[in-house]
Amino acid sequence: MPHRSDQPRRASQPRPAGRLRAVATTGAVAALALVLTVVLPVVLPAVARDASGLRTLAGGLLPELVQARADGRRAPQAVLRSRTDIPREVPVVPAVAAPKHVDPGSAATPEDVRGATRLTWPLPASCTDVSSRARGALPPRLPARTGYSTDPASLGKGARLQRVYAVRDGRLSPLDGLGPADRCDRWRWEVLRSGIPAAHLVALDQVVLYDYPPEVLQDPSRQGGIRTGFFEPNPSDPTRYRLAFATGLGAQEQLLTMAHEVGHVVSLYPDRTRPSRDPRCPWVIDNAGTCAAAGTPLVAFYAGTYSAEQRSRISRLYADHRQPSADELQAFHATGPESFVSAYAATHPTEDFAESYAYWCLHGTSRDAPVEGASTAGLAKRAFFDAEARDGRLDARVCGPWRALASRG
Repeated sequence: MPHRSDQPRRASQPRPAGRLRAVATTGAVAALALVLTVVLPVVLPAVARDASGLRTLAGGLLPELVQARADGRRAPQAVLRSRTDIPREVPVVPAVAAPKHVDPGSAATPEDVRGATRLTWPLPASCTDVSSRARGALPPRLPARTGYSTDPASLGKGARLQRVYAVRDGRLSPLDGLGPADRCDRWRWEVLRSGIPAAHLVALDQVVLYDYPPEVLQDPSRQGGIRTGFFEPNPSDPTRYRLAFATGLGAQEQLLTMAHEVGHVVSLYPDRTRPSRDPRCPWVIDNAGTCAAAGTPLVAFYAGTYSAEQRSRISRLYADHRQPSADELQAFHATGPESFVSAYAATHPTEDFAESYAYWCLHGTSRDAPVEGASTAGLAKRAFFDAEARDGRLDARVCGPWRALASRG
């Protein structure tokens, strides 16, 4: 089963958080060359997997590394971020243990299956064939004066903007002057909406769709990947956010990308929308000043699922705002590959949270989940989300329809 690919970050102003995943389409390895701040190109190794992430860019380019898929598997890839150091002090909490038996609540229930029957999935081939997508005489543009980036390069190198929608009363409202959403976008929206917790759905401001022409996807000289999606908080109003997704991906890849980006949305709940430049904040995770306080799920996840040795190693990699190399990130993953659902998850704790959430939301603690490596890879981290749901800090029901869709193959 194909794994999802992550999305890179865009450029301009305080940037969003999104997933960077490299996807090989039609058997070819797609690549994404990312630029950090002032035209500093970094070419990433070709064999890597994806991950979207929470990346914010202030006044510069916020690049993220997407991993390329080879034969359905990804190896570690370098990821560039514009974010602060990883905290050296975290709350003392019990370590999360991997379950010995699969929690029955992790599987798609008959109720989940019934709830998913109203969703069109997988989408018809005509909805994912980028060559058949109708295009107007003038290409759409990212709308100005909404607070979000207007730079088309933020979608990823070589990407083509398809549609830009505002979300109003649970529906898509066009912002690009191209008329109402077509049935493919409406179907895609219903799937996305079904997996976003209600507390965060009300804050969703925009949905952006884009694709890559075949020559970009099939260019063997591009050794990195493509940005398959991202999450962007509104710099002028951090209570609002934008989600962007590449179309033309396989059904499982699209689901994983959606779930990963939603993982970024919920990673700081309920404080996701409370940026803070208070110097006492234990962990400022992006250039917008978003504070990961002691009581947030992200800090609990980091404290309970990383060993002291792992925290020490990853802190050194990101100390003093440095950017680890691909080799350093690969070496970190190699110290405990069973700890992560994917190599991309090992590139940063915020990506690990989103990646682990995505696998948990789609597959629970099932050992049949298409993780990288052993069937138990990242199982303790997926169990963390089970515990969050049991304790009422996370609504697992929102993942039910997605688990049913994932089980369709």
